[in-house]
Amino acid sequence: MLNSLKMNQMLQILMGSFPIAQLREPFSAVQYLAERLDLPNLLKLQHPEQDEEWSAMDICDGTVSVTLPCSSYFISKTQLI
Repeated sequence: MLNSLKMNQMLQILMGSFPIAQLREPFSAVQYLAERLDLPNLLKLQHPEQDEEWSAMDICDGTVSVTLPCSSYFISKTQLI
């Protein structure tokens, strides 16, 4: 139904009606939102490289550093035979 309304795909992604897992690269959706809102100030992010210019990757990296304060985490590894 949303496609029949000719809504922008980015809006469908941000509203949750289009699964973000089906995107090839989710950074364009972050960039779309960041161009319209001041995400670094809203999320109280600090730039990972102490730069003035924010990219979508910088916002994602900054969000991860806020939500995961530990410096390392473990991923289970499996060996294929």
